Amino acid sequence: MKMRLVLSLLFIGVFVFPAQGQNPQDVLNFDETQEGPWSDIANTTITIPKVANGSVKLDGVVSSGEYGGFQAIPVEPGVNAWILDYATTKDWQSPEDSSFSFYAAYDDNFLYVGVDVKDDVVRSNDPNAQFWKDDAVEILIDPLNTRYDYNYDSTNNYYGGHVYFNYEGRFSPWDDAAGAPRAGQTLWSSLAEWYYGEDKEVYGFGKESANGWMMEMKFHKMNFEDPESDFKWAKGTDIAFNIGLDDDDGADLALQYWWANRLRAIGANPESDLWELLTDEEINSKAYLDPNSSAALWEVGIDANGRLSPAGAGDIILGDMAAPVLEWNLY
Repeated sequence: MKMRLVLSLLFIGVFVFPAQGQNPQDVLNFDETQEGPWSDIANTTITIPKVANGSVKLDGVVSSGEYGGFQAIPVEPGVNAWILDYATTKDWQSPEDSSFSFYAAYDDNFLYVGVDVKDDVVRSNDPNAQFWKDDAVEILIDPLNTRYDYNYDSTNNYYGGHVYFNYEGRFSPWDDAAGAPRAGQTLWSSLAEWYYGEDKEVYGFGKESANGWMMEMKFHKMNFEDPESDFKWAKGTDIAFNIGLDDDDGADLALQYWWANRLRAIGANPESDLWELLTDEEINSKAYLDPNSSAALWEVGIDANGRLSPAGAGDIILGDMAAPVLEWNLY
């Protein structure tokens, strides 16, 4: 059963950051299996405000006011972000080297996500399919919130999925030259008819800032609406969501880190031979996550694949309409 935050007004989590930030050695020698804020359900569950249609402008200028008063979620490697062990030449010196805050909101048609990134070297020089080597944001969304343990990089993702936006807002499943989704791509909404562009179903825009870069993304609800499910784009809908950052300091990937990587039953999904041993009650209550339950048929833990799995993701809950701006009368 999912825990819910007790939210002041509309949302949100509380994070405590050490005054001096993390020691670089602690970040570079991070234990991928350890628990922390990234595995805490309360710290990785947020309710996002509903805003007026079209009020979020994707112009690379991100603010709380634009996102319905949403208070930015700060993400710092090793403090409240899980860190991938892999990088050819792993490097991180301080929060000014790489850290970020993210914002989220929605309207009748779109989910919006914005990031404000601190980055001392801003670059992107790889093709769309390899944006993980560049300065980029990674997004994982399971709109049905199945909590199944699948690696979304080796799954045909019918609705939602795992994608990258580089710091300019370019989109990993999109073929810029062809003006169409990349041939054979299955990582993002393969059953939805989506296009990338300012007036299309997916779009991103970003630019350099004084301390790094800012970037904004939008996803039309048609990317998420499986007609065979009970999913509704409405207040109270709970979506599995994760966000990570790739930092390129000049030799491709220097560091990758994620907001969420929860404890999960590793390999627990309907394609597992063990799944048929569970009762409906055990499936609905996620009893297989309890090591003391007879339903604990899989190892429960944290590993690198969790960052790419709905089971390791956080939650975003579609919330109330943000407080309206007062109408001004000059007379």
